[in-house]
Amino acid sequence: MTDPQGRFIFIKGHIGARLVTLANLYLPNTHQCTALRKIRNKLAKFAEGPLFCGGDFNISPDSPKEAAASPGASQPSKRRRFHQLLQTFQLVDCWRAMHPAGRDYTFYSHAARVYSRLDLFLMSHHTLHLIRTVSIGSITWSDHAPVLMDLEVPDLPPRQYQWRLNESLLKDVVHREYLTEAITHYFDENDNGEVTDPLLWEAHKSVLRGQLIQLGARCKRDRGDKIQSLLADIQTFETLHKTTPSAEHYSALSSLRSELRELLHHHACRSLLLTKRSYYLHGNKCGKLLARALRQKYQSTYIPKLRRSDGSFTHLNDEIIAEFHTYYHSLYNLRDSPPPAKLMADYLAKALDVTISPDQAEALDVPFTSEELAEALKATPTGKSPGPDGFSIGYYRTFLKSLGPYLLRSFNAIDEETSFPAEALRATISLIPKPGKDLLSCSNYRPISLINNDIKLMAKMLARRLNPILP
Repeated sequence: MTDPQGRFIFIKGHIGARLVTLANLYLPNTHQCTALRKIRNKLAKFAEGPLFCGGDFNISPDSPKEAAASPGASQPSKRRRFHQLLQTFQLVDCWRAMHPAGRDYTFYSHAARVYSRLDLFLMSHHTLHLIRTVSIGSITWSDHAPVLMDLEVPDLPPRQYQWRLNESLLKDVVHREYLTEAITHYFDENDNGEVTDPLLWEAHKSVLRGQLIQLGARCKRDRGDKIQSLLADIQTFETLHKTTPSAEHYSALSSLRSELRELLHHHACRSLLLTKRSYYLHGNKCGKLLARALRQKYQSTYIPKLRRSDGSFTHLNDEIIAEFHTYYHSLYNLRDSPPPAKLMADYLAKALDVTISPDQAEALDVPFTSEELAEALKATPTGKSPGPDGFSIGYYRTFLKSLGPYLLRSFNAIDEETSFPAEALRATISLIPKPGKDLLSCSNYRPISLINNDIKLMAKMLARRLNPILP
């Protein structure tokens, strides 16, 4: 539920197995208590389950004893009415509940040059035990400080994670040199003829994945340390400015905030690249249409409930995944090893009535070359989701010189006796609902398989060979 004037937004849904309501409020600069009473009456009709309410209330609940005695403190009568409303609605100021004797602020008025605590989290008494911590951050890119609340959410399922290569690591020259050396070292140490070429190639992914995870973690840690150092300096100068306002303190504070904004800007750019949604600058009407289309698209991929094979229903995420796994395992008739070549040849001989000449067959069967691999890489678009191994096309393009010979050896080694390892042939299945069908049944979703990019490259090279002789 939203307010046409932008004063509130209410959301309710499940976090784990618990139904909760989230409310974000923005009260006007005047008549805050009247606005809060009207909003709370609407919220009472909407809310289900525990309520978590936060926002800019434009009124400080702190008395002069709890905060700085300054023009930033709210009028006593207004503050008293605000506390009476909170008591009537059985809501508690979370930060004050966790910091009974604390003194901190969330807003700095440049005009009045005073601090005040206007941004609050409110919860009911019987849910206060869910709070782990509540803290007030530093004022950085806004004139308000963030209020951070860490909650204990029971029955929250563990987050599922699938590793993907962070291609921003490949843009750094030092990182590329480090990874090139790691690739060279791996093949020099392990290319001794003791394992097949496909297995040697597949194992390199595990080694390089570990190197990339380590490299990414180090970059994240260094960036986090830099941010924490800046935040600590900002907090120090904020404290000085709160107690002893001066032009020198404010100038140093502004410089530190500018440096932090620049660092956060680079992180935000990467976050926008990672997101699946595309944002465009349009007029209001187009923007609403695009937002509605995106919302409908993402709602269509949500599977809240599924019918089991025995006719019963499940709402649990793990059980829904297991049911789809069982269904597609049976549908694809998966085996640990591929069917015999003779069986496939007999099937194709019966199903097809078109043959190729011996010369064409010989041309199809020659070993793959580095030129073919380079052309396949060039023709493969970037920005696509990788397969289960997480390696993108950008990885193969960046390290083609080091990886190319071993990738070709892996492809060319495949014959009747040597096959790909099972891990190489795995795929991630994404489900697209069939329109107009019963979405409680596994059979009414269209599977889209994301295979590993090295297998895609082999398929593209085969397709380019077949293309000239196809009828």
